[in-house]
Amino acid sequence: MSFILITIIYWMANIRNDAGVYFSITFTFILMIQCSMSFAYLISVSTGNIEISTALAGPILIPLILFAGYFLNNDSTRAYFIWIKYLSWFYYTFEILMIELWTSYDFIPCSNPFNNVTTPGGTVLCKNARCFANGDAVLDQYAVKKDLLWLNIVLLILLTILMRVLGFFFLKLKLRKN
Repeated sequence: MSFILITIIYWMANIRNDAGVYFSITFTFILMIQCSMSFAYLISVSTGNIEISTALAGPILIPLILFAGYFLNNDSTRAYFIWIKYLSWFYYTFEILMIELWTSYDFIPCSNPFNNVTTPGGTVLCKNARCFANGDAVLDQYAVKKDLLWLNIVLLILLTILMRVLGFFFLKLKLRKN
């Protein structure tokens, strides 16, 4: 079902007409969904009660989403909160998606041509602070490092496996008590 949703949103948004990017984004979302399901398994097995599980999930998920990079720039996260983003699968997903989407953009036209300035060398620049020259400028704005793509993928997979293994041990512990 998620594959259908991703397909509709990707092609409807008309972000990039590139099948390679589409499949890498689909793979990333499938990884994120697996990690989210692992979190749900871990919470549900560790509490054993649906009311407690849903009560715990919200307060745990909110900081993970806040420090993922969607709302706060990665460089602006305070040092004493930095550990939260490394526990967040949303953080790894955000970085992977940003790299996949913006890496190969060599030029981004300014949406408001009246803000353009032509330099003496003939280069057209945008005066608007929100216009970016290329994909690398977008990644720099969000403090995303292109060379960490594979590390983010591996860490997302490891986080998924870790939560599944912890869920298994909590389940085994609960079965042993009964």
